[in-house]
Amino acid sequence: MNVKNKIRLGLIFLLAIIMLLAGSGSYYINRLASESEDILKDNYNTLQYTKYMIEAMDLADSTASLQLFEQNLVLQEHNITEKGEQYATLAIRNLFQQYKAGLRSDSIKTELRKKILDVQKLNMDAILAKDNSITTKTRNAFAYITILGTLCFLLCFTFVINFPTWIADPIARLTVGIRRLA
Repeated sequence: MNVKNKIRLGLIFLLAIIMLLAGSGSYYINRLASESEDILKDNYNTLQYTKYMIEAMDLADSTASLQLFEQNLVLQEHNITEKGEQYATLAIRNLFQQYKAGLRSDSIKTELRKKILDVQKLNMDAILAKDNSITTKTRNAFAYITILGTLCFLLCFTFVINFPTWIADPIARLTVGIRRLA
């Protein structure tokens, strides 16, 4: 193998290490960003819907307040993401049907508000649990990248120390051969 190809091979090795580090870093960052976005999107939507339902209950009983409640309840029914949320949302639907039918007693309003708050609590607890999971994954990703970076550093350091010898030895032998001829 000639000197030119050895240099080319050495540079390709260094380029591969750089690409390995960049690729692994990008992979972990994109994965974590995607998971964080999904957590916030689904659970935040539920918190918004329940907030608007409570606001609709606080408005004077009117067609507009009932429509606002209904719209957000339908959105919530299509955004079930947590264990137990389906049951709580169904309970809200049943109580709201009674409320719409004219049973607007304080006990119905109180129970309806309680069920809405249950859905909020489920989602807030889920956000905390998922946040802890993402934090753990972030720490693991940092550890993997640190280990990979250390290994790559050691490989590159060894390469930098040994590469000149690998290139210089054939040149030194050539020089010795030329001197013998001369």
